[in-house]
Amino acid sequence: ARVDAVICLSREALRLARQRFPALERCPGHVVPHGHYRESYPNTLDPTEARRRLGLDAETAVILHFGLLRPYKNVPHLIATFAEAALPDAVLLIAGKPFDAQVQSEVEHAAMGVEGVRLELRYVAPDDVQLYFLVADLVVLPYQRILNSGAALLALSFARPVLVPDKGSMVEHRADFGADWIRLYEGELSTHDLRTALDWAQSGKRVRPDIDH
Repeated sequence: ARVDAVICLSREALRLARQRFPALERCPGHVVPHGHYRESYPNTLDPTEARRRLGLDAETAVILHFGLLRPYKNVPHLIATFAEAALPDAVLLIAGKPFDAQVQSEVEHAAMGVEGVRLELRYVAPDDVQLYFLVADLVVLPYQRILNSGAALLALSFARPVLVPDKGSMVEHRADFGADWIRLYEGELSTHDLRTALDWAQSGKRVRPDIDH
């Protein structure tokens, strides 16, 4: 009853808020889009230099998952899917601090014995964020639930294509930023989703995504 107006990060978020709380229909609703990060992190390195610093060959396809590791982000399933996909000459790079000891244990257990998985389970300093995105061919966010995503906007800020579930605001992001940059999958991430997304990410040249709005 005290609300005078509603601000959301996306049109879908506003729709869902009003669906969940019908009283909000009486209030003005505004969308202030999730901002980008182009001026928030350094982006000064050449991708070749970034790969050298991380010890990655130029020919290696890099699939990146980046950010604080929480249970809903579904990282053990991503590792299992990568293992089953048996992608030749590919690395799954997981960079970010686990939320707690249980998450760390589950991620480490899932990665045990899986060739091509590289774990960087730590806080990534702002100056080092560029290292991980500049080496990435594809950023994968296999979240079990998602509305908005700072990680997706961070990937677009570094002009890296993103694979995300068709949930929350991700469909809207694909409409806003284009199918060259946002690829959606239905249900649980599958080996087919991962293989075809990597082929998609590596095919052709892309015009830098327009995220200024």
